[in-house]
Amino acid sequence: MKQKIVLKVQMTCEKCRRNAMKVAVAAPVAIQGNEKDELVLIGMSLDATCLTKKLRKKVGYASIVSVEEVKEEKKTEGKQDKVEPTPIQFSYGYPSWPPCNAIPIQDEFPSACNIL
Repeated sequence: MKQKIVLKVQMTCEKCRRNAMKVAVAAPVAIQGNEKDELVLIGMSLDATCLTKKLRKKVGYASIVSVEEVKEEKKTEGKQDKVEPTPIQFSYGYPSWPPCNAIPIQDEFPSACNIL
């Protein structure tokens, strides 16, 4: 069940707004109101009282304005046939080269030093 929670928080400066956004990071947050003092949260299984307690500790005075259930609208306009995309096949590998013919090399001086 999705909920829409509106909280009125005393936010006088930009730093207070940032702190309020950090506390309410559990759900998507929007700041609304004429004085930008309302936080609107929409999410699953949010605890409004716990959130207001945290906001009171970190930011300042906070109160719950409203808690509503959000109903999602199902679109039932025209059913269209689902077109399955065709998978693209990639061939990974190297091009085939003609085989090499190995020619044995014989050393003229077999007793020579191998280090050089």
